[in-house]
Amino acid sequence: MKLPLILAGVAGLIGVAALTPAATDLTFSPAESTTLTKNFTVSLDFALEDMVLSVNGNEMDPAMMGIDLDEASGEVTASLGFTDEYVAMKGSSATELKRTFSSATAEFQTGDGESGSESADDIEGKTVVFKLDDESGEYNMTDGEGEEVEEGMEMMSIDTDLTIFLPSGPVEEDSSWTVEGKDLLGVFVPGINIDKAMAKIDEEAANNDAPFAPSDMLEFMEELGSIECTYKGTKEVDGVNLQVISLVPTIEKTIDLTDTLADIIEEAAGGQEIEVSMSVTLEGTGSGQLLWDASKGHFVDYTLDIQLTALMDGSGSAQGQSGSAEIETTTNVSYHFTAE
Repeated sequence: MKLPLILAGVAGLIGVAALTPAATDLTFSPAESTTLTKNFTVSLDFALEDMVLSVNGNEMDPAMMGIDLDEASGEVTASLGFTDEYVAMKGSSATELKRTFSSATAEFQTGDGESGSESADDIEGKTVVFKLDDESGEYNMTDGEGEEVEEGMEMMSIDTDLTIFLPSGPVEEDSSWTVEGKDLLGVFVPGINIDKAMAKIDEEAANNDAPFAPSDMLEFMEELGSIECTYKGTKEVDGVNLQVISLVPTIEKTIDLTDTLADIIEEAAGGQEIEVSMSVTLEGTGSGQLLWDASKGHFVDYTLDIQLTALMDGSGSAQGQSGSAEIETTTNVSYHFTAE
């Protein structure tokens, strides 16, 4: 009598397993000695949409200050090409990576018709080697000859592989997770070691007697917003089956800059009685997609478009005079990275 029950139970478990979606791994795991050619392009389109100024309650035309709203706009596109060789790997981390740069270009155009382009020809062929120090857990950086890297290059990050978008473990189709807080800086400023960059900026600010440390502004990133990542299964691209992660950014934050601005004015004005208040409200939405090659363990294509609106509201008074300003800007930021 027990055998039929056991068989029925086994059959039931098999049926449940068949109906349960299989979890999928999305991991960074390139083989040692793998070489990837990467091209990073970031485009920014800025426009001053509106400006309302008043002095002692009287509204002023921005044109009186030489501001033409139709011309207060601009576009910038920057591209960087380089090759990463994963000399040594340990699990999902590179313990040694060799990066060789091939190109760096920038183009711009302003609302008044000015345009131009630049190319950093001196970067072509330059190499940076990242090697993990087991004791400190930090990466030592040298040039292709084993010497110290040039000034500025020490702020580069080894991670240009977009691993920040990967889930912490296996996921099923339509499962979601988020990137938020300080991690957003790795999205907005890719390829840069944020801690080293901010330390350098703080040092320069201190040398110039700045009234505050720029790194203090990082606390505003903690609740700036998030990017929702959702695994959408796979799709075939050029004969290769790629894993798809959809990206939906949401930015919503009001930053009160009153105290920071008051400290700056106090430093500059030498004790004069000046009252100020200022806030900036940021709102943004967008979309993107990350294509991941599971067989090779790295990203293939990445796009992210963000439409950001900023509203600055400020007012102040000093020596019997008062004024206020409301300024609205829109910025469209587009990222497109490839690796092959």
